[in-house]
Amino acid sequence: MTELKARLATCNDKPMIIGIAEVKPKNYRYALQTSEIQLPGYELFIRNLDNNVGRGIALYVHSSLQASPFNPATEDSVDSVS
Repeated sequence: MTELKARLATCNDKPMIIGIAEVKPKNYRYALQTSEIQLPGYELFIRNLDNNVGRGIALYVHSSLQASPFNPATEDSVDSVS
């Protein structure tokens, strides 16, 4: 997160969408809080951050895009963000 925040701070042309796989560190011993991975100017959509399934996925969408979550009727894949 430190490197991502530093790159965004020095970037003139900010990306509109950023996808991160394996958000939780390997062999993590504590629950990762959403506040730890927030990025200013981006809406955060996460999957499997607060449970023991997988390592988590984060999707950052620039606030100017006004994104909203999509909740499908079925939960076929645990490794996706909608």
